[in-house]
Amino acid sequence: MPRWPTIAIIAATVPLLTALGVVEHRRLDLRFQELSAETQQRRAENRAALERAQREQSERTLALEAELDLERTLKRTSELAAELAAARARLAALDAELERKGLLLEALDTTVGQSRSEALAQSQRLVQLEVLINTRLDGTARAIESAERRLAHNDGSLAELSTALHSRPDSAALWRLLMAPVVQIAGRYTVGSGVLLESQPHPDGEGWRTFVLTAWHVVRDVQSDPDDPRDPVPIAIYLEGGGKRHESARLLAHNRRLDVALLELDSRTAVPYGTRLASPERLASLRPFDPVTAVGCPLGNDPLPSTGQVSSSDHRVDGTRYLMVNAPTYIGNSGGAIYDGITHELIGVFAKIYNHGSARPMIVPHMGLVVPLDGVYTWLADEGYTFDGAIASLTHAPRPAIGKQTHDAAPDEPAFLPRPR
Repeated sequence: MPRWPTIAIIAATVPLLTALGVVEHRRLDLRFQELSAETQQRRAENRAALERAQREQSERTLALEAELDLERTLKRTSELAAELAAARARLAALDAELERKGLLLEALDTTVGQSRSEALAQSQRLVQLEVLINTRLDGTARAIESAERRLAHNDGSLAELSTALHSRPDSAALWRLLMAPVVQIAGRYTVGSGVLLESQPHPDGEGWRTFVLTAWHVVRDVQSDPDDPRDPVPIAIYLEGGGKRHESARLLAHNRRLDVALLELDSRTAVPYGTRLASPERLASLRPFDPVTAVGCPLGNDPLPSTGQVSSSDHRVDGTRYLMVNAPTYIGNSGGAIYDGITHELIGVFAKIYNHGSARPMIVPHMGLVVPLDGVYTWLADEGYTFDGAIASLTHAPRPAIGKQTHDAAPDEPAFLPRPR
C-alpha cells in the first residue's frame, strides 16, 4: 500500500501535539506562577510572625532587665543606707570624744599648781587633738554628704525604674486577659453576660470542651420554659479585630440561691481565650479598697470594662455571702466577670445590681453584688464537678438530672481547684 496517507496523518498530528504541548506548558507556567505567589505570601506571613515573636521576646527581655536593674538598685540603696548609718555612728562617737576633751581642757584650765610650760604644752596637745578631731569630722561630714547624694540619686533611679515597670499596660494583652473571655447572652427580652473558662480536650478524645460561668437569672430569662431548662442558650464570643463567633450552649447545673449557672458550649472547637481563676488563698485575702475590674455587656453592648474597688468582702443578703464592688455596672453586666485589679484573675461573677427598699425597690447601679469564686468552687464540688489543679480536666460524677439544684447534697468528689498562680 502507498505510505502517503500515513505520512499525511503524522503531518497533521504533529502540529496538534505541538499546540497541546504549548497549552500544557502555559498551564504549567501559570501554575508555577501561582505557586511562586503563594510561596512569597507564606514567606511574608512567616517573616511577619517571626518579627512579632522577636518583638515580644524583646519586650520580655527589656522587662526582665528592668526588674534586674530594680533589684540591683534596691540592694545598692540598702548598702548605702547601712554606710550612712555607720558614718552617723562614727560622727556621734567623735562628738562624744570632742566633748570629753573639752571637759578635760576646762579641767586643765582650772588645775592649780601646774607650771606654765606644762599647761602650754598640754594646751598645744589639746589644740592638735581638736584640729585632728575637726579634720576627721570634716571628712565624715563629706562622706555623709556624698552618701546622701548617692542615696538621692538611687532614689531617683528607683523612681524611674518603678515608673517604667508601672507604665501604661499593653492594651492588646489586657483585651485578651479581661475582655476576650466575656461573652454576651441575649434572649428576646433580656441580655446578660458570661465568662469563658479555658477550653480543655474532650474526655472522648475528639475536639474540645468549653465551660461558661454566668448568672442563673440570665439563663432563666433566656429560656422559654425555666422549669425545663433544656433550650439552647445563645452565646456571642468576641474575637480580636472586632469579629464575633456565635455559638449555643446547654445548661449543666445552676443554683438559685447563689444566682450562678454552669454552661457548656455545644461546639467542640476551642475558644481562643479563657479566664484565669483566683486561688482560694487570694479570695480569702480580699479586703475593702482592693482594686477590681468589671467586664460585661451592659445594655447589649460589646464587652465594656469599668474599674472600682471592693466595698465589702462579706456582704450578706438573706444569709448568702456576696462581694460588694463599686465599679460602675448596669443592666446587662449580670453574669459578667469581676477581676482582681492587680493580678487580672477572676474573683467572682456579677450577680445583680443592688436593690434598695422593699415597697418600691430602687436600683443602685454602683453597688453591685458579686458571687465570689470560693462559693462557686464549693457549689461545683457539691454538683459533682471536679476541676484538676491546673484546670487540665473536668469530670462529672453521677448526680441527679441536669439542671436540678443539688447544692445541699454532700460532695463525694475532690474540691474544685483553680489554676495555681
